[in-house]
Amino acid sequence: MSLTPLELRCFGPPSARLAGGKTPRELQWHKHVALIVYLALSPTRSRSRDHLLGLLWAEQPERGARKALNTAINRLRSALGNERLRSESDTLALSDEGLDVDALHFLSQAGSAPEAAVRLLRGDFLEGFHVKDAPEFEDWMTRERERYRALAAATLVAAGERGLATELANAADLARRALAIAPRSEPATRLLMRAAALAGDSATAVGVYQEFAQRLEREVGEKPGRTMVALAERIRTQTWRPPGSDTTRAIPLVGREQLHRSVFDVVAQGTTSKSGPRALVIVSPPGMGRSRLLAECASRLALEGAQLLQIRPAKNDHDAAWSSLRFLIRAGVVDLRGLAGAHPDALGVLAGLAPEIADRFAPRQVRDIADMATALASVLGAAAEEQPLAIAIDDAHWADGMSLAALGAALGQLKASPVTLLLTVAQDVGQPPPELLQLESDVGRALPGVVVRLRALSKDDLAQLVAALAPWCRDNAERERLTRRIAYETAGNPFLAVTLLGALAKPGNFQKDMVTWPPPGGTIDAPLPFSVPAVARHAIAMRISELTPTNVRVLSAASVCGQALDLELIAQVAESPRHDVEQTLPACERRYLIHFDGRRYTGYRRARRAHRP
Repeated sequence: MSLTPLELRCFGPPSARLAGGKTPRELQWHKHVALIVYLALSPTRSRSRDHLLGLLWAEQPERGARKALNTAINRLRSALGNERLRSESDTLALSDEGLDVDALHFLSQAGSAPEAAVRLLRGDFLEGFHVKDAPEFEDWMTRERERYRALAAATLVAAGERGLATELANAADLARRALAIAPRSEPATRLLMRAAALAGDSATAVGVYQEFAQRLEREVGEKPGRTMVALAERIRTQTWRPPGSDTTRAIPLVGREQLHRSVFDVVAQGTTSKSGPRALVIVSPPGMGRSRLLAECASRLALEGAQLLQIRPAKNDHDAAWSSLRFLIRAGVVDLRGLAGAHPDALGVLAGLAPEIADRFAPRQVRDIADMATALASVLGAAAEEQPLAIAIDDAHWADGMSLAALGAALGQLKASPVTLLLTVAQDVGQPPPELLQLESDVGRALPGVVVRLRALSKDDLAQLVAALAPWCRDNAERERLTRRIAYETAGNPFLAVTLLGALAKPGNFQKDMVTWPPPGGTIDAPLPFSVPAVARHAIAMRISELTPTNVRVLSAASVCGQALDLELIAQVAESPRHDVEQTLPACERRYLIHFDGRRYTGYRRARRAHRP
């Protein structure tokens, strides 16, 4: 005969219930609950009778204690079934059949599935529970409570670390829960700081650090570790953010949870000491969010302390030999920490490509791709020995093949250096160099990493985007209608969806039209009273309307001067002093009308087509 399922809840106030939620009177007595819980958590679910006597009835004479134990066993058997508690010689065993114990589930999931494990944490182990005249049990319960508290804090942090990939608010909540359990936990404090910083709340991140440092000094007379001090300084000074970035206008990452998790796993591993080189390639048609995801990856690497080099080749760089490596050198290769460890001949090869650093290193002409790869391996390896290194190339399909081949070969020569290569590649845009296709095929095989392909946002993804960017919707019905409308009109293209929502953010008739259409009797397939291109033009026009006449004149000149913007040429076309051009371009960049990669301005190809006068 099968046993009635028994559920034991050890987190929070303890309880023991039979199937159907029934709690017999025998399972309400503290010593009975203590006996069942102790057996359930014991090795092999069994203990000797003498051991149990010392645990729960040590205050009684032996004869009275044995009688009390026998009485408890008989009563529990009558409530749970004779086979639930079995006597085996001098040992009492609890049957596993139909036994459900939250503490055991937690222990089995804490390492492999922390998100599932934390859902079991409803409070302290046996919270508020006491057993009269059982000091040995009380001591065991106190020790176990502390053990579970430490494990719970670590599991909350582990779940929060995974949550950083897709749910920053949830990661922050898990970090706070961990700190409530272990207020001096450095991992939990780091998690909360990083979650706040990535969410754009640097003030909170710095405040969390200051509070932690004060608590540590006050309670144990110690100071935070060097790694945490460095993290706090990066957040305070904003040195982890790419030049020109504007967190107030950042588009939220939504949906694609599994893809984002795989991407950010590569990013997280890239800052691990001696992790070895790895690569991430993001491939998609235009408008699917490649650059946005690349920027997020670069920011996370920099936040974790990686040295970051970023470039964005333009179309006219495609056929210029070594052009991408020249951009990398000018983006800060020679300013990397640890460069003194590189071979002087390797530094000479870089100086041969970039004459402006020839006064620092004796230049030497590069012989071939293998020669350049060896030089790069020496330079990148020396820098990464000092501090993890990340190289981000947006629009790598415009990079020259020789640079890409040398980079790939250099990574192959690095065995234990934490160097991460990030590339974005547009599909059906130009003819990518064969070296890029070879590098892409090597990722995941010869070179650790992943190639991810971005596709259109699903309706659920768009619903999250609407929730984030359309706070003007009054209720769920309007949000649902707007989501369906955007899904139909944009086919899930993130660029079009964000542009449309950006236009709708401005008060006007567009908002009313979007949440009341289709008309009565119509269907969702009925066309809008306006077109998405019209809305896109409206959104761009709104951005341009915020510019001064000088800004517009310079932007108009930039739109016909090629993708890589030459400030002297723009000044001549706009008939404006170069100083006015230099003052104007940042305003255009903040409105996403042009792009700044830290070294030069470039135009968005799709934007230039829309703006060209």
